[in-house]
Amino acid sequence: MKTKNLFSKVHKTIKKYEMLSNKDKILVAVSGGIDSMALLTLLLKLHPKEKIGVIHINHKLRGTESDRDAEFVKMFCEKNNLSFYLVKLNLKKKFVGTEHCSVPTTGQDYYREKRLSQIVLVAKKENFNVVALAHTSSDQVETFFMRLFRGTGPSGLVGIQPKNIYRDVRFVRPLIEITREEIEEIAKENSIKWREDSTNKEDIYLRNSIRLNLIPIIKEKFGVDIEQKIGHLTTLLREDEKYLDNVTRLMLSHFVNKRGHVTSPNNQKLILKDTDKIDYTLLRRIVRLWIMQSTKSFYSPDFSKIETICKIIRERKIGKIVSIDKNLHFVLKRNFGLLIEKFPEEKPAKKFCIKLKDFMDKKISDISYKIYFRISKCSDVVDMKRKSKLKEYFDYEKIKLPITIRNRKAGDRFQPLGMKNLMKLKEFFINEKIPVEKRDTIPVFESNGEIFWIAGLRIDERFKVNENTKKILMIALKKISDRSSRDKDNLTTKYTKKE
Repeated sequence: MKTKNLFSKVHKTIKKYEMLSNKDKILVAVSGGIDSMALLTLLLKLHPKEKIGVIHINHKLRGTESDRDAEFVKMFCEKNNLSFYLVKLNLKKKFVGTEHCSVPTTGQDYYREKRLSQIVLVAKKENFNVVALAHTSSDQVETFFMRLFRGTGPSGLVGIQPKNIYRDVRFVRPLIEITREEIEEIAKENSIKWREDSTNKEDIYLRNSIRLNLIPIIKEKFGVDIEQKIGHLTTLLREDEKYLDNVTRLMLSHFVNKRGHVTSPNNQKLILKDTDKIDYTLLRRIVRLWIMQSTKSFYSPDFSKIETICKIIRERKIGKIVSIDKNLHFVLKRNFGLLIEKFPEEKPAKKFCIKLKDFMDKKISDISYKIYFRISKCSDVVDMKRKSKLKEYFDYEKIKLPITIRNRKAGDRFQPLGMKNLMKLKEFFINEKIPVEKRDTIPVFESNGEIFWIAGLRIDERFKVNENTKKILMIALKKISDRSSRDKDNLTTKYTKKE
């Protein structure tokens, strides 16, 4: 194919996706490789030269080779009177070699985020409203297989978008419908010089292994035009995703509380109300979009992370934490989901075990409560309505001294009021949606080896007041810090004088 036809093909791509207008000021990301040098050459023919600038990111990962790449691009810009912006990123000690084909991790994703952040910074500072990247249809194929192997969802298989917005800057990819072979033809006919990245020939990286090993086999063994086939598939997926994304955005507004929480990256909570009423597929999309909006990223989290978050939302696993990446974690609270940047440090609850040998009122500093006891004849009590969850009534004769007040412990069982059988305390806390971090702080009351009260939550069925009860024991707890005398009066049992 002649270069003129390729130029026409690129021009049609730009027009089809409404990438550029003559008014746009374009910052071209140029690595010095064949793709980016071809892109820059094409744009210099298709767009006003005075509205084009060049940015080069030196990752410092290949020593002097990286420096020579930067110098090569700089010299080209000086020769062609183009604005040149050099950004140096010292990432050599981080994630080197992490995208190994057998154990894919997040190293390349880390580099990509760093690059984009720096590009946006320069673009905004220098008043460029568009950034042009040199992704080709061959890159699209490689990305498709990379995400497929990593277990992405349909949205991930869309691959590289021809155009998107990142932090209010428009990113465009004019070469997205051009293959690498066509790029080589453009370079040859236009005598374009470029720098070859030596690591491109190393198949220890997943992308390189796909490019050097998998794709040639597919083309040779099956005679398939893989770029065309996957290009067609990603186009269809992109159209479907656009529609579903619009639906998801409308739905998301119903589930987001923008007032949020102080530890949330952008002060947004994901409200759990009604999440059990929507289709699981839609919930998955809502969670994914919520995370992407909250982090202002157009990169979707791993599908497995989204799936785990949706599962604990549906199962209401209060207190569960999912680490999305090193600096982003999802936490499920009672009524909402939350994104936090710092993993919450687990502070073990203070251990306490207090034995009481009598029913005398006393302060218990270990649990910061004052405990009140009242013993009365059943016939003298006319009102056993609770004015506080920390006030309960028991059959006095069934509670033997000493009583123990302690934290929960493994294997605890009791018979919650109204139930016929014993239940594990752990299951009870789960059913009551008690956050994990609070469970060790709840006082457990025990008599003769049996739990008779989970303070503030439920008494044991076996210790309740019934028609055979002769004496009633009232137990009430009050926070020591509360000095209200009125509250103290409310803890007393109401009596009536027997006529």
